[in-house]
Amino acid sequence: MLDRMFGFSSVQMFIMHIALQGCLRAQNVPYGVTPDTGGHIKYLLELVEAVDTHGPEVQQQIIVRQFNSARLGPEFYTTPERISDNANIVRIAGATEDYVAKEDLRFELPVLAKNLEVHIRSLSQKPDIIHAHYADAGQLAIEMKRRLGIPFVFTAHSLGCVKRSSIAASESDQVLNARIAMEEDVIAQADRIITSSMDEAELQYGLYQSARPEIIRVNPPGCDLDLFAEPAYVTEQIKGDRDKFLSDPKKPPILAIARPVAKKNLAGLIRAYGQSPALQEAANLVIYAGTRGRIDDEDREPSAVLTELLKLVDEYDLWGKVALPKTHMQEDIPSIYQDAYRCGGVFVNVALNEPFGLTLLEAAASGLPVVATDSGGPNDILGRCKNGLLVDPTESKAISGVIMKLLVNSDRWERASRSGLDACEFYSWERHADTYLSDLEWNTTPAALRRSDVTAPAYNEMLVCDIDNTLTGDRKALEQLQQWLTINPTTAFGIATGRSLQGAMDILAQWDIPAPQFLITSVGSEIYWVRDPLFRDLKRDMGWPPFGDNGWKPLEIDKVVSAFDGVTPQATKEQRRFKKSYFLNEIERCPEISSRLEELGLMHELIYSHGQFLDILPRGVSKGHAIHHVAARLGIKTADIWAAGDSGNDVHMLEMVGHPIIVGNHTSELEHLKARPQSYFAKLNYAAGVVEGLMQSAAVATHNDG
Repeated sequence: MLDRMFGFSSVQMFIMHIALQGCLRAQNVPYGVTPDTGGHIKYLLELVEAVDTHGPEVQQQIIVRQFNSARLGPEFYTTPERISDNANIVRIAGATEDYVAKEDLRFELPVLAKNLEVHIRSLSQKPDIIHAHYADAGQLAIEMKRRLGIPFVFTAHSLGCVKRSSIAASESDQVLNARIAMEEDVIAQADRIITSSMDEAELQYGLYQSARPEIIRVNPPGCDLDLFAEPAYVTEQIKGDRDKFLSDPKKPPILAIARPVAKKNLAGLIRAYGQSPALQEAANLVIYAGTRGRIDDEDREPSAVLTELLKLVDEYDLWGKVALPKTHMQEDIPSIYQDAYRCGGVFVNVALNEPFGLTLLEAAASGLPVVATDSGGPNDILGRCKNGLLVDPTESKAISGVIMKLLVNSDRWERASRSGLDACEFYSWERHADTYLSDLEWNTTPAALRRSDVTAPAYNEMLVCDIDNTLTGDRKALEQLQQWLTINPTTAFGIATGRSLQGAMDILAQWDIPAPQFLITSVGSEIYWVRDPLFRDLKRDMGWPPFGDNGWKPLEIDKVVSAFDGVTPQATKEQRRFKKSYFLNEIERCPEISSRLEELGLMHELIYSHGQFLDILPRGVSKGHAIHHVAARLGIKTADIWAAGDSGNDVHMLEMVGHPIIVGNHTSELEHLKARPQSYFAKLNYAAGVVEGLMQSAAVATHNDG
């Protein structure tokens, strides 16, 4: 009956979402009423709404756990619940009718899997794909894949390994370890993993042994910007709920909106405020920590966090300076941001880790500058929107310092406000949904109908280019390169970059760089074959490096290199399985470092570039060696390889190909290549220099043929 009621018949795509955690309903979600009724529900409902705009050819169903709770309301027992003509919520019974906290959901999974299978078999059309939200839902998706052959995509929303690394060990370690084991299983079996940020894709998933970078897609969620741009009014209720706590309500507010859970670090924010008399003098602190009744009636973690917040207010004697309103509705949030904007305030999110940071976009769309944690997705958001400052969430003085920088410098505040308003439109649900559906379409298309493996075409020669300052820098020149590749279809085009896979795909998309046939990433330590121009299908070259881990001792290398004065490690996300990366401002130290490694029998390649970046890789691993590996697979001779670059990390590949092209804007690290007769030093910069080198080679070849 459900399939007839909601029209699930003869549709082009049927997406089934599974989201077991929290109190999910179609309207008026009581965010914060339980620890797991948070951002993932907002994300899912807005995703469903965005996909719904594509019309009846896409049908959606959200599977949630059914429960009956006098405290939470009877609507979470009702099924089905209509969202639209093309989407609905179906509640599946578990082992009990009681509400079950997220930590205990794993005990319900066998019964939920059985009942979900019964439900799917009752439909006239089974889902084309399942989208699992959190690892418990991922376990159900694994079962449906095994029993019914339905592929699935996975969105973690938050990851246990990240929580374990950011919060001290506690009595919940057993629960956390069980969660991480589930996540490993889901990551290993997912057909696609959808992440919100580069940090999540590379650093956070990098903590899992089963992670496969080639199936991870960074697709930032959207934000309904219209809700936050200049609301018509700020309600008197909002002002009253805030002002009754404050001695001087006219001061600009430091605003925070977050669930009362430890990882949101609201206590750290109060400590930073309490330890800074200057900040207390300049502004009030206003924290919306979910919706609460009596604190003692809350679940354990929210109760503990809220109690700690009140104790800190008392410890630092912040009465009259800190507001902790007890309740707010979802529809109040735009007015809360707008109130802070009109008062010249700052929005602060100093979570210990923030997988994405939707509140930062809401603040940006309201014109409100932000201070954000430097751990997680805020790096991407502030990098694009430039609407505030990043900070170490564990450093109280740093937090208060950057807040003050925005509050007291009106020019900085105005620039951040304008920049956020201008740039946040990138984070639209329309863009997200288009990429999302394209991905799902690819993952539900039979392999036989996809584009053939890139190694099949017969290529006569190969062009490999660095990205930064070789291809980037001149968009018109990129169009010329695209034209050259179009009229030379027998030339295999590849990328060789110091960037990671996700970083490379991001910059290629930003610059509309022609899709390559292969990607050599992380200074040559990884190779990926590109089997779809939209990067929906990537294949890791498991034969590279050819020796695997044999002989590579990264821990010993790190111990030796880090002992040198002036050497500091680069960020964790820059470290790869076969690459150790450091900062070093003195190129003169490189021979000394290399000699010391050799003395200890640590065979390696040392690559230095841009006067500061030092990379150590296994012996026989570099951009140049990776190019030879690719050329061998494609049957291309070294003499028929062109490579273009601009800096020191391109040296190996430029020395190891038949036709090196050095673009006009190259660094001094490549000057020595002038002694090599094959080298072509272009007069033009960026991609124009690449095209110049290719044309020069064609002219020489024509002359020789004549």
